[in-house]
Amino acid sequence: MTNNNKYKIRNKILIEPDLFYSPAFNKLSKSGIKTLLRCLQKRKWEKTKIHGKKQNVYTNEGFIFPYAEAAFLGIGTTQHWKNIRQLIAIGFLDLVY
Repeated sequence: MTNNNKYKIRNKILIEPDLFYSPAFNKLSKSGIKTLLRCLQKRKWEKTKIHGKKQNVYTNEGFIFPYAEAAFLGIGTTQHWKNIRQLIAIGFLDLVY
């Protein structure tokens, strides 16, 4: 695996309309949106039966988002740190130690 492919994720990024049109989403910068989209892409999903139908459900597992991965996406170290802090402050992310 080359460095260019190391951080490529093939997971789909799903955005609910309520998120897209929210005031919180509209406060984000371009790199903040890019950071949020990557976080959404890193989420884990599993198929679960709900009301007799199998549906994909977010499992709420943690993930890591290293600076090197942000750099791959064109986001500098300081900007990545600011983006993560903003996503936590707005409520999109929870920090887990």
